[in-house]
Amino acid sequence: MRFTRSAAAAPLAVGILSAAMTAMPSRALAGELTVAWNAAGPAASTSYRVFVGERPGVYDRVVDAGSSLRATITDLEDGRLHYFAVKAFDAAGHESPGFSAELACMPRPRVDAVEAPRLAPGGAGWVTLRGANFDSEVQVRANEPNLRVRASVLAPDGSLAILVESTAPAGSGALAPSSASFTLLSACRRADAWFGVHPQTADVDGSGDVDEADLRAVSAALGLRRGERGYLGAADLDGDGVVDGRDLDRVVARLRPSSPSLSSIPPSRGAPPSREAVTEAARTGIAPITTPAPSGR
Repeated sequence: MRFTRSAAAAPLAVGILSAAMTAMPSRALAGELTVAWNAAGPAASTSYRVFVGERPGVYDRVVDAGSSLRATITDLEDGRLHYFAVKAFDAAGHESPGFSAELACMPRPRVDAVEAPRLAPGGAGWVTLRGANFDSEVQVRANEPNLRVRASVLAPDGSLAILVESTAPAGSGALAPSSASFTLLSACRRADAWFGVHPQTADVDGSGDVDEADLRAVSAALGLRRGERGYLGAADLDGDGVVDGRDLDRVVARLRPSSPSLSSIPPSRGAPPSREAVTEAARTGIAPITTPAPSGR
């Protein structure tokens, strides 16, 4: 299954949710996130439900997506992590034996205001974006061919500062970056509990054991982001779109002598993402994850 950032959500415990919300200060519930997943069975007879919560493994909302392979979850509280998982159901009502990998995600970044200098050709400067849901690991991409992103920093007040450079040829006009100049991709990560249930995730090369070859594979891909040449999806263990120290730590933890061999651990029963899904993931920043197929009882 793969997650991105529709359907109206129905709370499972209306009374409890309503009471909790009225007892708390007003919360910003303008956030949304679209989740998308691979097919886990025939399109005509398989449906899906998205489970949503504010704590790992505890879901207080369920979105019935029908046979669609994506759903946009609305009314998410801005500025906090939300947890998402999906189950598949067949025509007889049998459900997948377990949830998909649980993802921990912020709502989709929202830009409300931009403070930007005019950039002469070859010039550089800081652009400040103000809004909501800027993760410290947010990926920033320039949408303009003559604009290059050099760095981004999440400020204490929640704004996002972006160091940009104009690569326009000499003699051309000055650039005036706006919100349309950037695409922001928040990091969606597999929640910690996933790795305890699926230790084979750290077996990057699929050899059946977590060993130094897996460590070398992750090390070689460090710093690479989804869509960049050389990016290795298997090395991005938490699925957040960048191979970093957290992925390396996951492999190192499984190298300990007490870690069991993976030869006896069965692979996931769900279908792997298709080539089209992987291509879309590279374009949109969606993390590919596998949906368990329904099983009869």
